[in-house]
Amino acid sequence: MDFHFDPSVSKHTSQVVTTFQTAGTLLIALLLRLLTRGIPGRFLCYWSWGWVSLALALVSLNLSFIILPHLSEATAAWVKGPALAAYAVFEYAFGFYLWAGCRAYSKGTLLSGSDWWLFSLPAGFGLAAPVFFN
Repeated sequence: MDFHFDPSVSKHTSQVVTTFQTAGTLLIALLLRLLTRGIPGRFLCYWSWGWVSLALALVSLNLSFIILPHLSEATAAWVKGPALAAYAVFEYAFGFYLWAGCRAYSKGTLLSGSDWWLFSLPAGFGLAAPVFFN
């Protein structure tokens, strides 16, 4: 019995890949969250929130893969922009929390209200980009 490998991408490949990525990121977030019980410091908490943000980004992408084919073109155009914006903002939140965790680990500096300006510019870009690149 031969297995024929077809390297061409099917329409379901992206959904399968992001589903596996989502499951993996949720497992990493859970592992980091459980490690916070035994390892002191807030850095693991920041990292776990970062991985949860990445999982939420992938969930929004998965939902758009599932929902968009069942909508009319006009409705799909309305849904596609916010789905891409949610994906981008949660991706940037992942990077922000990863940075916050690295800073907390290396310097012991915790997040404060004055640090959120670093997230505002990428989040604003993530919200606006789908309008321009759609």
